[in-house]
Amino acid sequence: MTQPSQPATKWSAVWLAIAAGVVAALFVGKVPPALPVLRHELGLSLITAGWLASLITVLGALGGILVGLLTDRIGGPRLLVWGVAILALGAALGAMSSGAVELLAARFLEALGLVFTAVSAPSVIIAGTSPADRGMAFGIWGAYLPAGAGFAMVTTPWILEAFDWRAVWWVSSGCAAAMALALMLGLSGRAWPERPGPRPSRSWSDIRSTLALPGPWLYGLCFAFYAALYFVIATWIPTFLIETQGRSLGEAATVGAGVTAINVGGNLLAGWLMHRGEPRWRLMIVAFLAIMGASWFVFADGAPDEFRIPAAFFYSLFGGLLPAAALAGAPGHARNPAEVSTCNGIVVQCSNTGSLVGAPIMAMLVVALGGWEQGYWMMICFGAVGIALALVLRRIETR
Repeated sequence: MTQPSQPATKWSAVWLAIAAGVVAALFVGKVPPALPVLRHELGLSLITAGWLASLITVLGALGGILVGLLTDRIGGPRLLVWGVAILALGAALGAMSSGAVELLAARFLEALGLVFTAVSAPSVIIAGTSPADRGMAFGIWGAYLPAGAGFAMVTTPWILEAFDWRAVWWVSSGCAAAMALALMLGLSGRAWPERPGPRPSRSWSDIRSTLALPGPWLYGLCFAFYAALYFVIATWIPTFLIETQGRSLGEAATVGAGVTAINVGGNLLAGWLMHRGEPRWRLMIVAFLAIMGASWFVFADGAPDEFRIPAAFFYSLFGGLLPAAALAGAPGHARNPAEVSTCNGIVVQCSNTGSLVGAPIMAMLVVALGGWEQGYWMMICFGAVGIALALVLRRIETR
């Protein structure tokens, strides 16, 4: 008996969703380089500047699941357009801000747009790909954050030097507006990879049963521990190199940007490996083992100084195997298409929670134990828990 052929992957829709994610990630990377200028021009306190940088993560940590439920209700393509349009509006309002309150309100809109984009784009990718291409597509999607944020961190200083911080906000608004237009044109009519418009409402019983699925939570928790560890290295490696090796600010910043950017390679490698049939739980275990091993060479007092920077790159590169695996795996536990975005929302909420708490935990650990050389114990503990979660996931997926 002839098997029915699977629909071909709609790569145009997939690439649009990935491009939307990269544009959204620009809004993560544009703020850190601009903080000194913002504090000077607008008189922002250190605390206010911290909220400006972290608000985009806080909203994701609090609202990822709710946005997933909303996406399941109205459809991924529509919410993806909304998300990118909200990013454009938030950046435009931010560019016109005259004080801290207005800028924080605009940043709230940017954070909302980012969460909408991060949760809804995977549903477009799932709807637009055949099962054979899904691993590769999610490997590419997993690179959206380091690619977009890293690009913004590199280019923002140039714009600041040539113009001012408002130009950075206007450029990001223009990029998001152009992306929203491209999505409306590219995901319209017959080009939509899934049916647009409202979907049948789901009962609270259905929602509770979706939230009770163990698979998405296991993927989400693995992502949370990884995100905490990734943001430790991305946040603190410049400071660590300045304080322990006497590196200049420029040298340390360049290393930090490189460590962020190389994570993209791990994401793409994971996509290729999943395309070849490598189990997702195994990729996550390899990622945690790489982080645990490399962390000693980065932070430990007895590690050779010449190994610290290469180890940081190794840490980020092979740690990058995990995001693609988690983002691809969680929707696979949905029992029907109406649950896909809720499963995505669980992963997004967990990952943002990890991103939010990782750097502060590392800072407290270094202060409590008396130096950077003890910081790698956080990587050992978090990595061990992540491996245990991945092994539980293996048992569930191999039943």
